[in-house]
Amino acid sequence: MDCTKKDYSVVTIRCRDRPKLLFDTVCTLTDMQYVVFHANVDAETPEAYH
Repeated sequence: MDCTKKDYSVVTIRCRDRPKLLFDTVCTLTDMQYVVFHANVDAETPEAYH
């Protein structure tokens, strides 16, 4: 998918000590009236919380 042609913005977030950071970020963006098309988590361990 070409994000530029669709007028999408791509946001990349990396954090080692906040397992819920993606959720908090998506909630904040939707609270600000942004439309979140897709969100993905890539974790090194199978658990969301250690």
